[in-house]
Formats: sequence, structure tokens, C-alpha cells
Amino acid sequence: MVTSGGPSPCSISTSGSAEAYTGRPIAIQGYARERYTYAPSDGVFRTALDVGRQVRAGQVLGRVGQTQLRAQVSGIIRGLTRDGIRVSQGTKIAEVDPRGQEEHVHGIAERPRAVAQGVLEAIRRFAAD
Repeated sequence: MVTSGGPSPCSISTSGSAEAYTGRPIAIQGYARERYTYAPSDGVFRTALDVGRQVRAGQVLGRVGQTQLRAQVSGIIRGLTRDGIRVSQGTKIAEVDPRGQEEHVHGIAERPRAVAQGVLEAIRRFAAD
């Protein structure tokens, strides 16, 4: 299966290989890596926030040890490590979606939905053979 950002995000390919993983997040409204907050050190993550909460750039999302972690962009929290979880340095702690719309937080996003539809199509196609 091939995924891309075009009008048909997924298509089935029976030859070749997957594109190499770049480690670069997809940009949303011009923000890519800035949407994410990572643990600065090993420790326990503490937060009083929940997924779906609106935040502003610079707002404290939580802390690891004594280090406060702040949102780099304004938007809605789309992903957040649970309060009290032990994390390692570099662990992704939070994702803020700059679109700030609740429908982008709950349910299945457009790209994962397209991947799932492509997998279902591949199963149907190969099961029919």
C-alpha cells in the first residue's frame, strides 16, 4: 500500500518498497515538530490537563520533575501522556493541533482513515484471488 497527501491518499501497490521513514511530522497550518512536546529528562510526567483542552502557546502542559513543559503553539490538545506515567528523555508527551477544532481530536483522522480503507481494499482484492 502507498500513502501520500494527494487526492487519493492511499493506493495499493504490489511491487516496490515503502518510502523511507523520515521522522518528520506532517505539517498542520505550517507547524510540524513545534506541535509536539518531548520529555526533557527521565522522570514522572505530571499534568492536570486532558485531551480536547484548548491551550495557548507558552501555556504549561505539565512537568517532568521540576521542569515545566509548555505548548509551543496555540490549539487543542490532541494527544497527551497520562498523568503519573514514568517517561524517558525524548518521549513524546503532548501534541497540540493548531486548528483548534474538536473534530480533529476524537475519532479517526483523515489520513489514518484512508490507510484503513486502503488495507480493507487490499484484503478484499487479495481474498478474491
